[in-house]
Amino acid sequence: MHSGYLDILLNLGMAGLAAVLLLLLAAGGLVFKASPRLLPPLLVIILHSAADFDWSYGLVCLLLLLLPAWAIAEANSRTARTAVPTVLHDSRWRRSKPAGQRKNRLRRLWRYAGITVLCGLTLLCSSLSFQAMKGAALFKQAVRESDPAVRITLLQQSLSWNPREPQTAVALSRLLPQKQGVDLLLRSLSFSPGDVALHGELAASYLRGSDPGEALYWVRRSQETDHFNAARRLAALRGMLEMGERSLAEGDRRIAADSAAAGLELLRQYSLLTAKEQDRGPQHNDRNFTLLPQSAGIYFQLTHLQSQAALSSSNR
Repeated sequence: MHSGYLDILLNLGMAGLAAVLLLLLAAGGLVFKASPRLLPPLLVIILHSAADFDWSYGLVCLLLLLLPAWAIAEANSRTARTAVPTVLHDSRWRRSKPAGQRKNRLRRLWRYAGITVLCGLTLLCSSLSFQAMKGAALFKQAVRESDPAVRITLLQQSLSWNPREPQTAVALSRLLPQKQGVDLLLRSLSFSPGDVALHGELAASYLRGSDPGEALYWVRRSQETDHFNAARRLAALRGMLEMGERSLAEGDRRIAADSAAAGLELLRQYSLLTAKEQDRGPQHNDRNFTLLPQSAGIYFQLTHLQSQAALSSSNR
């Protein structure tokens, strides 16, 4: 985005933008109080970031940290130059000296505690960054590998370094048996509960199974994360149709009928949503969400499957 604030809003939401604005406000107030002459360059950086992607560069972030630190250093330097050492012999000062020492000791303790916490957070972030870097390097190596066994090993190593990466979990689940792949996706979902790719892969995995109820549940969850994805909705309809056809071929008419009914229900919801979006007008439909023409053929196949399952039931 050609605006750092819009970019933060899209990536971190209102809470993240509010936190950044509070930090910038605090930095501006600190600079204004400690060294007003440094306020104009700080304002230039802050205002220009609203019209360009300045915050994509680490140098700009470092400048935002440098200017408040520079202002504090100037204020401390002025205080040190203007301070006049005085020696007081008043008995009241002597009585208050231990209290002042205790305050200074407490300040030092708080300062050391803050430094310790900051160092701990820095080590934690460095460790997480290193794990993510190692996982990404192994994932890239796995993508270039042609041997499936070696690719599985590399992807497993990548996940051991960084189990929070949904892209790696999706790629590995496609190479594993269905039960292991589903378990892997569910574990990865605990790290990224709103990830679109994980929900889509879980829905596709259950559609390749034989439980229309579980498949319908995960298809709906997948559609909630990517509401206006017509291609994914069409893939879900085909998945339900294929599940029903497999079950009918195996002689399980109940699952075939349930799959056809679930597919028809998904198609009904898809059709209602497209009609609602058309009523709202094209200015709201930036993804061109429409009822794809292949849906009509899938509808006839689902109704035919449903009638076949019912006919098989009546014959028995």
